[in-house]
Amino acid sequence: MVIYVDDRESDKLKHELIARLGDKAFSDKGGVIVKRLPYGDYILGEWAIEAKEINDLYRSIMGIGRNGRTVNHQLAELAETSKKPFVVVYGTQLKPYFKGRVASRRIRQEIAKMNRVIKSWKMTFYLRHPEVHFMQFATREDFIEWLIVNHNRLMQDGKIGVSDDIKKARKEECDPRIVALSAIAGITEKIAKDLLTKFGSIPAIMKSRVKQKELMEIRGVGRITARRIQALRVRWVPDEEEEV
Repeated sequence: MVIYVDDRESDKLKHELIARLGDKAFSDKGGVIVKRLPYGDYILGEWAIEAKEINDLYRSIMGIGRNGRTVNHQLAELAETSKKPFVVVYGTQLKPYFKGRVASRRIRQEIAKMNRVIKSWKMTFYLRHPEVHFMQFATREDFIEWLIVNHNRLMQDGKIGVSDDIKKARKEECDPRIVALSAIAGITEKIAKDLLTKFGSIPAIMKSRVKQKELMEIRGVGRITARRIQALRVRWVPDEEEEV
């Protein structure tokens, strides 16, 4: 009866949740388990939650980040792989990033742009993601409180257990091919599985005749992720009879 938290989530959020509910790794009474999740940032029973601080939301709408995946890619995958998907946005203070000092007018212009982008995304949210529940909180503390209140309520109702998706993910983690592919930034367990289904093996994925366009036919693989896969070819030296 725990909240699963992705190990890449904000340290502040992880520490605050553990302080309130306890760490299951150190106490049987703990209410939090931190681990690499197959999707989303938090899993609470059947709920899969993608959490976005307001500035992170803007960056992910624009596709700015370490893997180039947008929030729309993340939510499409969340809707496919979970029974009750949520996106939760928290925070209200927009903080544009600039290299070096800039005029206050430029900062105001950038904040106005960020507001327009976020507003436009919200306007068509349910057209793009009809199965995803949208929640927004003014502060990180309000978001944490929401998690804890619902965790406690679901525990009282006896509705929290290890979801089927988490059990499935644990089995998939035993597959060394999925573990290897998931080590590439931007590739989730589901994407790794889809790559193997399409191409059959890791050596087949690494063959030079596999084009970027073919890799991008896999849902969730964008141009940047496809290039990361192709970049591994220069270091890939499989045995002639190898079948991974």
